[in-house]
Amino acid sequence: MRSHAATTRNAADVAYRRAFLSLFLFVVSFVASFVVGEGLLSLLADDPEEPSWQDASAAALPALVVFALPVVVVWGFARRAVRLGRPDARSAVLVAVLVALAFVAINLAGLLAQVVLG
Repeated sequence: MRSHAATTRNAADVAYRRAFLSLFLFVVSFVASFVVGEGLLSLLADDPEEPSWQDASAAALPALVVFALPVVVVWGFARRAVRLGRPDARSAVLVAVLVALAFVAINLAGLLAQVVLG
């Protein structure tokens, strides 16, 4: 029979692994964000090849939200791991937030370039 400390440590390790494995959800959310963004752009824009910045931003915002959804999953597992005794699980949240922010920054830079360059 296991002790309570061993069971808690095992649960913390499981939550820690799940937090890091949840980072792979960015692969799925990357594809899903393009489907959402391109789908909305084709619905909103008169000419999807040359959309206005309003149409592009209206399609980009939901796509960016879809891409960032894995941050919530990683945060949930990391929070559980920290609560159970694995404070190093916070690094999974840091990685997830940095990936999401980098994706948002790249897309905002593209949108800004479209507005500035016309």
